[in-house]
Amino acid sequence: MKNQTQIIAPAIVLIALLAPVAFAEVPATTGTISKVTVYRGQALVTRTVRVDLPPGTSELIVKDLPAKIVPESIYAQTSDNTKYYKQRIELEDKITGLKKEQQLLDRKRNELVAGQSRTEREAVLFISRAGDKRIAIELSYLVGGANRQQQYNLRADPEKSNVLIEYNAIVNQTSGEDWDGVALR
Repeated sequence: MKNQTQIIAPAIVLIALLAPVAFAEVPATTGTISKVTVYRGQALVTRTVRVDLPPGTSELIVKDLPAKIVPESIYAQTSDNTKYYKQRIELEDKITGLKKEQQLLDRKRNELVAGQSRTEREAVLFISRAGDKRIAIELSYLVGGANRQQQYNLRADPEKSNVLIEYNAIVNQTSGEDWDGVALR
């Protein structure tokens, strides 16, 4: 399935503390948490975002990301048949320059908003596609504050030769997201 999935310019995903005015005309959504895989100390969360975008290049903001997100883990993909590989390579070359520019702008912004206590985390996706059909984008990222602890129960009857082994897991998370109703793996 991974071979069918095309990466949507994952390097263009930006996590920043940006003023809402900067992206006033860019559509924003939260998406829906559709998958969670819990590891020791963290979890891989996937949000599904369903959008109608015009042909060509578009921006989309996925907002309300959790406080304990691991910024370098963010990537987005779609099962759309558009080929992004060549564009991805070209965009990755531009990223280095954009990161330097972002660092400078972040420093200037921090000087301007010194003393304010509001923090927002958003992922900005730059999407280029042909056609105008509806697509589903999965935005995945790692978050801290999630853990699992396994437990095993062995039940044996001394008069019989079979043994029953039960596996259970206790999952806890303090990532700042609501995982209610999401299947865990």
